[in-house]
Amino acid sequence: MTKESLIRLCRYYRGEDDCPQGISKLIWGYEKSWVEFNIRASKSASGSDASYLKSIEREYNDSGLKYFEIMDDTPASLKALLFNRFCHWDSGSMRECVEPFKKWYLSSYMGKEPDA
Repeated sequence: MTKESLIRLCRYYRGEDDCPQGISKLIWGYEKSWVEFNIRASKSASGSDASYLKSIEREYNDSGLKYFEIMDDTPASLKALLFNRFCHWDSGSMRECVEPFKKWYLSSYMGKEPDA
């Protein structure tokens, strides 16, 4: 994939060097990192970036999230990165982070209203 095609899959990062005002720097930075990881991984399938992306996607799938919001146009590897970082900041185990991550993802990342 090209940088441009990867950027089109992001909600907040649009290829700029600095985070625009009004956007979460943390989420913008994770999307930017995801694009960069994928570009480097495409150049070396056996490199550390490719291994990292495979590892976090395996964590994501092993946590039962493989089919979470699969029709929302966000690549699983990007969701996996967001999940990994969410659990890091939440300081919980991967299993403990699943439900809070789902709520955060839908409300904060996707901007959807929580179900009543």
